[in-house]
Amino acid sequence: MPIYMKILHFLSLILICSTALNAQTFKITGSVIDSTNKVGLIGANVALESTYDASIISGTTTDIEGNFELNAAPGSYRLSVSYVGFKD
Repeated sequence: MPIYMKILHFLSLILICSTALNAQTFKITGSVIDSTNKVGLIGANVALESTYDASIISGTTTDIEGNFELNAAPGSYRLSVSYVGFKD
């Protein structure tokens, strides 16, 4: 096999591996529930914040049952939830 083919195969392997590493994410799921009546809160704001500088990485709102789902890359985060009428 010529040397340029070996180099081409090697570069292709590196490209495939780097693409696969960049695509790794995980799913965060949960529910926001009122502690007094145990009912899911519709439309609560859920934000994934960086622990480094508190910037918002990702955000969503809860569905009709109070459930949410976020996708993020591996890292260190803080999950923040807010809802109109509730204190922090």
